[in-house]
Amino acid sequence: MANAFWQTVVRIDAARLTPEIAVRNTLGLIAPLVIGGLTGHPAGGAVVAIGALNVCFSDSREAYAVRGRRMLLASVLVGLAVVMGALSARTSTTATLAETLWAFCAGMLIVLGQRAGDLGTVTLVTMIVFGANQLSPHDALTSGALAFVGGLIQTALSVSIWPVRPYGPERDVIADLYRSLSTLAVSPAGSTSAPPATTEVVRANETLLSLEADRSLEAEQLIFMLNQGERLRLSLLTLRRLAHRLARNEQSNPAADQLRVILDEAGAGGLPIA
Repeated sequence: MANAFWQTVVRIDAARLTPEIAVRNTLGLIAPLVIGGLTGHPAGGAVVAIGALNVCFSDSREAYAVRGRRMLLASVLVGLAVVMGALSARTSTTATLAETLWAFCAGMLIVLGQRAGDLGTVTLVTMIVFGANQLSPHDALTSGALAFVGGLIQTALSVSIWPVRPYGPERDVIADLYRSLSTLAVSPAGSTSAPPATTEVVRANETLLSLEADRSLEAEQLIFMLNQGERLRLSLLTLRRLAHRLARNEQSNPAADQLRVILDEAGAGGLPIA
């Protein structure tokens, strides 16, 4: 029991590691601290950094428009949480009422999805932190504005490559999908295993959902490749099951060998596409 617990604690899911997000979030956090220290305003720089820190949790590898809207909303909510927390600190009663109301709203956000629930939790913590010290209305508004600026910095860093690679995230998920199809083609079939490439198909559908109203040629090409990828996945699953059933016979079956060759060729052919 203890060994299983510690294995869970120290386990690292490499699939969740996103170095590009880590780099830009770190830059958005450190830059305000450095600039604030150099300009003689360390406290202001710290508030900007807090805003950037809280908004960076809304960053992702999704389409630029989707992540940009979410991070802008997070910036507004973080700035508002700073103002409300600082103003509600006048008395313990107002602080308790404000934090209770905010906690209720944050809890209700979970019905909109995991990311909305996470945003509600982050803003609640921000409000509680700034509710520890009473500020004048002017200072509270200033702190909220600085936190909002920190969120804007983080948002700008997240979508900075948008003009250069307008469909970069969509292309990446399509590449991941076809890489998973290549692995699917050459992996052995098993009756107890879950259908492979399911995660990649779901993520590709979620990412390309923002392209429904886009009539550009590249957007239509990406949607076409997604549709073809889903069809290829179903075909590969069928061929794998058929090859697995034929291979279970004790006698050598030329059809099973031929299917295996076809699947190997399909796996090799998918790599250049990805």
